[in-house]
Amino acid sequence: MAQTVADVALLDSVIVHGKIPPTASLSGVRLGVNRAYFFADLDADTKAVIDAALEKLKAAGVTIVEVDMPDLKPLNDRVSFPVALYEAYDDLKAYLAKYRTGKTVEQVAAQIASKDVKGTYETLVVPRKLPGPNGLVDAEPVYRGAMAGPRPALLKHFVDTFEKYAVEALIGPTTPGIAVPQGPEASSFETFLRFIRNTDPGSNAGLPGLTIPAGLGPGTRLPVGISLDGLPDSDERLLAVGLAIEQVLGRTPPPPKR
Repeated sequence: MAQTVADVALLDSVIVHGKIPPTASLSGVRLGVNRAYFFADLDADTKAVIDAALEKLKAAGVTIVEVDMPDLKPLNDRVSFPVALYEAYDDLKAYLAKYRTGKTVEQVAAQIASKDVKGTYETLVVPRKLPGPNGLVDAEPVYRGAMAGPRPALLKHFVDTFEKYAVEALIGPTTPGIAVPQGPEASSFETFLRFIRNTDPGSNAGLPGLTIPAGLGPGTRLPVGISLDGLPDSDERLLAVGLAIEQVLGRTPPPPKR
């Protein structure tokens, strides 16, 4: 969304009619690390950059707290696609109507250039379907079920974790690996699932999230990001901490031209 956290804070202040928060002091800030989920199967470059970033933050006064979230994956799995795919249709329909575009969801879906995204819309979003054990099923009952049970439970799991470990944000790599070269591997469903893994649960729970460039991988010289998830309504505080983290890590240079 922006080149710097300061730009994100400015954008946020406009959207919510608020103020740009001052940079926080990192002394005594407690950030949670869930290694079992967010740090699983990192590639070498991502691990090297994230490990170095955490050491820099500890030297700046941050306390890194190891946290356990055993129900994160099973709860998120029951929320992720049912909510995202079902709400995609309603939200896009409302947007097109609000701004009087004269377009329908179906017309927009027909013009999608990405084969992957277009296939998802034509197969699932537009017909309001979800993958089931024996083929496609109607999305609405699955969505209603997810919103009634697993989605509140996912949010509670985050809130309980924050309270149990007295942390004000979770921190981890934005993605488990550096960018994949364009081609069949980049377009595979497995790659898609891998690259949304770390940012998916917080988004599904409705948490404010922020990702900050953390450096270039030592092997590939490709960018690695570090992300923060905060509690609901902690946006200003999360941005204030993000501003301080950005100062500690410094600006990430552009990757070299190949």
